[in-house]
Amino acid sequence: MGVVLTSLPRASSSLNKRRSKSSAPMAAVSSYAPYEGYNESPNESGYAMIEWVAGDGLPWVYAIGLLILGFLLILLEIFVIPGMNIFGVLGFGTVCIGVLFAYRRLGPEAAVIIGTLGMAGTAAMVWMLVHNRAWRRMVNEGKTDRASGFTSAPDGLAQRQGEIGTATTDLRPSGRGRFGEEVLDIVTQGSFLDAGERIEIIEIHGNRVVVERSDDTDSPNVTESQAPAEAAEASTDPSAETSVEDPVDDSGREGV
Repeated sequence: MGVVLTSLPRASSSLNKRRSKSSAPMAAVSSYAPYEGYNESPNESGYAMIEWVAGDGLPWVYAIGLLILGFLLILLEIFVIPGMNIFGVLGFGTVCIGVLFAYRRLGPEAAVIIGTLGMAGTAAMVWMLVHNRAWRRMVNEGKTDRASGFTSAPDGLAQRQGEIGTATTDLRPSGRGRFGEEVLDIVTQGSFLDAGERIEIIEIHGNRVVVERSDDTDSPNVTESQAPAEAAEASTDPSAETSVEDPVDDSGREGV
């Protein structure tokens, strides 16, 4: 029993020595201050950069990352899938979130810096977009004036206001209608009309012809629905019948 009690202090002292030896490197690492002085080795500079990124620099990384992500989404909207507007809205929202994040985590000065970077990046993207060949292929830079053969409306269309015709297709609200011998692309003011209904031109804006339902049945225009009825009336009209005389042989008459 006495031997055991005398050996306990020796074991505890040896354990304390081992602990002190193992904790010495950790104490050296924890006492290392990378920001003191400018004579650090490359490894020490790398440790300092990692510590800055993991500490005070992490909000900056997040803010700039959100800014770059927003610009990438906007470029995706412009060049890859234009017309969807989804990625453009997401990109603009991501840029705004980056500026707001910088303001909340880093203060107003950082928000101003991030906002300035955002505006500079936007101006650079617009400049690159205007001077890019892909943008020139997407944008039609040709002239559409009368000298080039383009007109805003067919000749004589402006004088057809008030003309009455028949809808050849269902108007929901756009469709087609026949006016005289010509079929025009027409649109109503929002009402739905069925094919075959009488319509009247009430407005003409360039090549946009606006019509409405017409109650006027006395129209000089002959439509597709009127043509068969007029043909049937002509076949039953007795005045349209012509008398046919039997051919007479003049040579036979003279012989009699």
